[in-house]
Amino acid sequence: MACLWLSLFNRLRMFAQPCSSPTAKVLCTDIKPSNLFIVESTSAIRSTKVVDFGIARLNVGEGANEQGLTRPGEVFGSPLYMSPEQNKALNDLIARCMEKAAAQRFKNVAEIAEQLSKISTATSERKLSYAKENSNRSARENDINSKLGSDLDDTSNNSKKNLLVPLAIGIALIVTAGAVIAALALNNKSNSEKTSLAKTADSKSISSDNSDTSSQETRQANNLTSQVVLKNGRSQRIFTFPPEAVGVITTNQKKRQREGDDTAAQGTVIWPNAEPIRFTAATEIDNYPSTFNGFDNKAIVNLTLKKLTKLPPILVMEKWNNLQTLTFRRCHLDAAYTEGLGRLPHLRNLTFDETEFDAKALNASKILTKLRSVQTDAIKDHTLLLEGLSNSLELKHLELRQLALRTRDLKLLAELPNLVTLDLRSSILPADAFTEISALPSLQFLCIEDAVYKPDALMGLGKCKTLKHLHIGSNNLDQQTVNRFHKNYPKIKIYREK
Repeated sequence: MACLWLSLFNRLRMFAQPCSSPTAKVLCTDIKPSNLFIVESTSAIRSTKVVDFGIARLNVGEGANEQGLTRPGEVFGSPLYMSPEQNKALNDLIARCMEKAAAQRFKNVAEIAEQLSKISTATSERKLSYAKENSNRSARENDINSKLGSDLDDTSNNSKKNLLVPLAIGIALIVTAGAVIAALALNNKSNSEKTSLAKTADSKSISSDNSDTSSQETRQANNLTSQVVLKNGRSQRIFTFPPEAVGVITTNQKKRQREGDDTAAQGTVIWPNAEPIRFTAATEIDNYPSTFNGFDNKAIVNLTLKKLTKLPPILVMEKWNNLQTLTFRRCHLDAAYTEGLGRLPHLRNLTFDETEFDAKALNASKILTKLRSVQTDAIKDHTLLLEGLSNSLELKHLELRQLALRTRDLKLLAELPNLVTLDLRSSILPADAFTEISALPSLQFLCIEDAVYKPDALMGLGKCKTLKHLHIGSNNLDQQTVNRFHKNYPKIKIYREK
């Protein structure tokens, strides 16, 4: 299509033609550039035609303008050119569909259809009102049009005066269109800012001015298990647990930990500060698995999972910035979940208590070289675990209980340069166990309570220059052997009590 160059005068004249058209008694509900056609003529005069006076369909090629002709099923008008009140009705409907709280959204699609029907009815009523008003003006507009149509080629002052009215109407429409577009843009910007502020409030904190009931309903609707709030200038963390107790929470500060300090994880719990807590999840939480999803990312520093069949997703835990200690007690971890533990960036202490897990997958996770403490018992393939730990510079505490250890296993232990505490209780030790253990360069505490070993082999620990504490428990080791060991190695303190 050839490009059409028009003078300013001709542009205004062509724009004024639809405003003074004899067909104005038929109301066009979708005035926009794509519905105004310039019709070529054999004369030098071109005319402007308005198209799309009703529901129409136009088959267009790929990449065509999406603001084309009105399509069946649409609300009358194109969004970029619709009236502010009609656009607002659609905006309100969409905003209600996107409400976070389920109670504030439409219950079903039938309600949405009913609301759309109301919008359409209101639009039709406005059309009838506009049509009546247009019919009253039709005589005047026809007169203007006749004057406009006469002597179109005459550029004298008289012909220009005849065009003042349609030109004024055209300019008014341009101004009005600009105002509508500006209003829509302002409205969209306002809605975006409100949405942004709402998200910010959800991710950070809520005001304490709201009532406890209102805040609790909001947290439940948003599936928030914990949230930091500001009250009297101090930060607090509010927990919203299920109605059934799903475990206990306690402070992570050792100075404040006292017997009876555990708080039931049930209902609403207002914590006196915003410090991360220790959470022990009980079996009942299997009935409320989404509880884990609702913790804020700084809430938990120490997590214990007791006899759970529905473990918290790795994708959830890897977002917890403070999670340092994780304990599985009587749980079962498949290979995929075990390997996924490697994605927990802040984890430093890992315990498997009577828990089945895949040692090969744990080795492949690369988490072992980052841990400061590892505790496990009665596992299969414990040699694979020790291979994954060998040469770790971070490991300081290791518990290997109820295992049948071999000389090769103990040689792998000797490759841990910074290991301070070694717990081998209830394990079976080879004859040269203590000679291999004495090679640990940083070992200070050793526990062999209820372990099986040859009493005379205990003397091999004398070669360990750093060992300070030996916990033998109340086993069958005779007092004579204990006295002899103490005489030879007086710097090593022996403990027999449990």
